[in-house]
Amino acid sequence: PTLALASGTWSPINTQNTAFARATIPAAFVSPHAQRYDDIMSGYFLRRICDHLGEAVTYGLPLLNQIRNVHNIWHDLDKERIGGETAGTVCAQLKDIKLTGTTYAACYGELIAAARKVITVAPQFYGPIMDGMEIWAEVFSREA
Repeated sequence: PTLALASGTWSPINTQNTAFARATIPAAFVSPHAQRYDDIMSGYFLRRICDHLGEAVTYGLPLLNQIRNVHNIWHDLDKERIGGETAGTVCAQLKDIKLTGTTYAACYGELIAAARKVITVAPQFYGPIMDGMEIWAEVFSREA
C-alpha cells in the first residue's frame, strides 16, 4: 500500500529504499556537505518543486530490508544537529519561494537562486550545500 500526502504537506524524502521518476533527477541532488541530513535536505528542495508542478510524492512499504552497520548514535546526532535545528525554518523559506518553471531542471535553477537569498541560517552548513546544488543545476541546464 502507498499513500500520497496532499500538496503542501511536507515529509522528508530520503534516499534509502527510494525510487525517483526519471524527470525528477535534475532536482534530486544529494549533497555530501549535508552530512547525515543529506537526503532529508535534498528531499525538501525536491518536494517544493513537486508541489509547484502538481506532482505527488508517494510513500509506501520498503521493497527490501536494510541491515544497518554498527554506529554510534551520539556521533550521528552531532552530525544531524544543525540540519534538525534549522529544517523548519528552511522549509518555511522554501515554501515562500515563487517558482515559474515548467520542468524540474528549470525549477531547480530558480529555487537555488532564490534560496541563496532567503536562507540565511547556518551559512557554514548551507553555503557548501548550495554551492553543490548550483553546480548540479548548471549541468542540467546545459542538457536542456
